[in-house]
Amino acid sequence: MNEKLFIGYGSLEGLLDSHPTGAPVFISLNEEQGQPRQYGVALHTFALIVSDIRDGHARYCRIVLGRVQTINGEVFDTGSRERTRQRALSAYRLIEEYIITRHGFTVESAMIAMPRDLKLLDGWADFLRYDKEADRFVTNHGARKE
Repeated sequence: MNEKLFIGYGSLEGLLDSHPTGAPVFISLNEEQGQPRQYGVALHTFALIVSDIRDGHARYCRIVLGRVQTINGEVFDTGSRERTRQRALSAYRLIEEYIITRHGFTVESAMIAMPRDLKLLDGWADFLRYDKEADRFVTNHGARKE
């Protein structure tokens, strides 16, 4: 039996440190609608998935960039969805730039198809932090150096 594994990394840096030179890195910003719970309340999640394929197995790091609460599919505060999406886009750009400039990898805007019932591990990026005053993601000056 030749099953494919989906290997989750807790940190983006851990995934990239083990990434083979010359192979592309896939990056995708996803909007995930959570399952409604009591009274139709659900969490709409903005998550970035950075992934690659090695030895026939998918390796990934999923970074949650924001969540918006909905009721019966409608956002409570209509402006919060757009603000959260803009924050997530700021993180996407920083992560893409980090992968290219700090690691020298080719980035492709794509995502590896995963089984629908696969529960993905949440990870983080050490070099990234949320600046509440600026209301966007910024690089963390305390991040480890390569």
